[in-house]
Amino acid sequence: MIYKRFLFVIAVLATTFIYTILYNGLLAENVSNSQILAENVSNSKYQEILINVNNRTDPQKNIIQTLKKCFVDFKDRFYHIHNITNFEIKNYIDNNCNTKKEQCEMEKLVGRLAVNLNNVTLSWLHENELQFVHEGGWFAPSGCSERQSTAIIIPFRNRERHLPIFLRRLHPLLKRQQLHYRIFVIEQTDNSTFNRGKLMNVGFNISQEFFPYNCFVFHDIDLIPEDDRIDYSCKHSPTHLTVAIDTRNYKLRYPISFGGAEMFTKIDYEKINGYSNSFWYWGGEDDNLYSRAKEKEMHIHREIDTIARYTAIKHPRSTEKKPRYEKEEFRKNAYPYNKNDGLNTLQYKVLSVKEEPLYTHIKVNLQKERDRLYGVLQKFED
Repeated sequence: MIYKRFLFVIAVLATTFIYTILYNGLLAENVSNSQILAENVSNSKYQEILINVNNRTDPQKNIIQTLKKCFVDFKDRFYHIHNITNFEIKNYIDNNCNTKKEQCEMEKLVGRLAVNLNNVTLSWLHENELQFVHEGGWFAPSGCSERQSTAIIIPFRNRERHLPIFLRRLHPLLKRQQLHYRIFVIEQTDNSTFNRGKLMNVGFNISQEFFPYNCFVFHDIDLIPEDDRIDYSCKHSPTHLTVAIDTRNYKLRYPISFGGAEMFTKIDYEKINGYSNSFWYWGGEDDNLYSRAKEKEMHIHREIDTIARYTAIKHPRSTEKKPRYEKEEFRKNAYPYNKNDGLNTLQYKVLSVKEEPLYTHIKVNLQKERDRLYGVLQKFED
């Protein structure tokens, strides 16, 4: 009897020993795979794996450790970053994390500006007037702690002539305001009707793969600011920037007007669930955006109309329109679905990402065939 018990104990110990060896082997293999994954897939989803692996001294780990000391909310802010070692983040660390520096102050602003609508090439602009812009269309002040990091989101299709005019004005304006910013051009490539709101949502999502911006300006490309005192830093959120446009005699079009250029902090934009994805034609998405902000009891700030003045570049009017009565009915029907239709139901396919000398160019298919009306109802039909 004693002999049998002795054999049983020996068998249990042997089995435990074998399982321990196998488990440790698998664990070591998993850690090794995590290291490879963190090295090969530059995504903050895996940066926590990277930082928890011992005995590493590579640049990624050093940057992550610095950022974790600099930000108590590191994991939330840098979760989506695809390349943690990019120059934009390194520049941020130098100016905001390594040593304490005074906050950046605006350069001497000019005030009212003459609008130049002359055609120039992007290459000429880059070589002659915008040499300070980094590849990808970003700039950050040096030697001081930045006031804000702003992503400019431009919905785009067939407006190649407008792009140099817009960039020629906006880059120097944002530089004088001493902002850290990047300009994103989000181009719809599919054959469906234009969807401004959905492109804005796509831009909001993708921009966070480059840097954890905390201010977002959703800006039509045909509206050129006439004054560099228009603040692009999310001093107020939400803010309607394009209050006074020349084609409307510099008057607000109607009391709830909220189109042209709108500005939100990241927190506020997520709180309202972004734009609706359902406005597959020209107009209406801006009024819906206004309703979303009001639904969350947000005060919409409007810049002073003697300063927030814009020139509209003339272009053929869009043919992608609904009759007015249909548009009004569609807009009213959309209101109850704000929580179901927006960032949380966004579907798209990125076709290409290219950091051009003066902007970051994102080409996307908006995949209308996968969308549902207001996020929950029947699928759309072209």
